[in-house]
Amino acid sequence: MGGTLTIIASSAVASGDIALTHSSWRLEAPGADPMEAVSAEVARRQPDGTWLYVIDNPWGAGVLAAAAAR
Repeated sequence: MGGTLTIIASSAVASGDIALTHSSWRLEAPGADPMEAVSAEVARRQPDGTWLYVIDNPWGAGVLAAAAAR
């Protein structure tokens, strides 16, 4: 299969134990058209200090645009 996922830019904003992150990404694989999007994720800090994603949306606002086009 193979492919390359490139994170172009990312940022995070935290408030207490909740964080919103987003990244611009590009996925390239042999024999396939490249894919690009801006993701959006929500993470929660765990009691041991680590962060776990509670929402992972790889398409970001693109999900809203697709729903509006229907």
